[in-house]
Amino acid sequence: MSPRPVIAVALLVVLATAVAPCERCSSSENAVQGTVTDQYGRPIASARMIVGGHAVVSGPDGGFAVGSVRVPYDAIHVGPPVVAYRDLTLSNPTLVVTLPNDAERWPVPLAGHVSVVSGEHVWLSFIAPGVSAWTMAGDESGDYRFEFRWPPDKQSASGTVIAVRVVWTFPEPDVRVPEYKTIATRNAMLTPESTTIIDFAPADFEPVRNLPIRGHVVHPENFRLQSISVYWESANELLPLHTVSSSMRPLGDDFEFLVPLVESATYQVTVSAFAPGQSGPEGGVSGHNASVGRLRLPVEDVEVVLFPGPELLEPQETAAGVDSSTRFAWTASPGPGIYELTVESWNLQGPAFGGRYRYSVYLSDTTATVEDLPAVGIGALPDETGLIPGEQYFWTVYKLHSMFGVDEAASRSMLGKYSWASASRWILFKVRQRR
Repeated sequence: MSPRPVIAVALLVVLATAVAPCERCSSSENAVQGTVTDQYGRPIASARMIVGGHAVVSGPDGGFAVGSVRVPYDAIHVGPPVVAYRDLTLSNPTLVVTLPNDAERWPVPLAGHVSVVSGEHVWLSFIAPGVSAWTMAGDESGDYRFEFRWPPDKQSASGTVIAVRVVWTFPEPDVRVPEYKTIATRNAMLTPESTTIIDFAPADFEPVRNLPIRGHVVHPENFRLQSISVYWESANELLPLHTVSSSMRPLGDDFEFLVPLVESATYQVTVSAFAPGQSGPEGGVSGHNASVGRLRLPVEDVEVVLFPGPELLEPQETAAGVDSSTRFAWTASPGPGIYELTVESWNLQGPAFGGRYRYSVYLSDTTATVEDLPAVGIGALPDETGLIPGEQYFWTVYKLHSMFGVDEAASRSMLGKYSWASASRWILFKVRQRR
């Protein structure tokens, strides 16, 4: 069971020092001039930051500057949400903060009609930088409409609408496989003032050239594969083409997809798995996923590698006497990458965003602590410091295999960071009450 939303309490995530003293002693001092963005690469204005111990606020373009910091340094987005990067050396970091998806929703920014062919379904995708979505036309009416979240700072979007006619085939009982028949593409310009109408006539469609993506999954023996999916990639968005799931049939380590060729498109294969016997008291299990992307057709030998996730050491399951500045510890896990520690409250609401709220820290070490912001001059909510007394929290650790260092995480490479990750299960603990 996923953890519930939490309150927006400003915390400073300060990592337990696991760096040899000589590294800190030999550090140099540099100026830092960076940018803070959301998960879509859009700048975050007026973001409260602590960079190398200095409190700063980002400008309208998301930029911030500190005249001199001791390298390596920590950078913290005060939040909400609280996001920290440990031991950076970059002079120009781009700190990516994953915000709740609170972008404005256009009720019907794009709609239209597709002529219906008996026995066929029509899948539609809209692909544009920063704004991508997919939908299906009605099987009887042929009408379609897109509803998707729209970045509030974006005034228009120029992209492509792709319509694909699909027939479901059933090679085995209860196993459904799409066969792509014909395809049509149209350019579209969307604006917030009106609904763009694009209709597709039968003459607009051409036969699809289906090409293969073939490969295999490498994983620990105790892993069970949950799903294997193939997507179109677009501007850090993934548009689904097909998924095979263990709910349909047991999944083997080899896979093959036939997908429609679009000359300008790249494709991604994503595999998800879990390790049986690692569920917590609320049913959470350790999740593992891996992806191989930017594929161009045909692809004959894709290898997708899954690694076991970290094992959580402390605080232990259902711990009840945890201090509000508790220490977190976990085991090192194999494979390349860095760690992301996340802590979420079980009960409380986040007033700033309304929805799940998370404290996150990116680091190479395997320990971290949580402390309060007033110690460095930035206040939290009244009378609250650190983790909230009496509150229950979940915590987990991800190993982000696509990030080879925290410096790389503090860049636009963080976009799509979960494309290759393994995770521990969630652990529940409770902070002791004030005396």
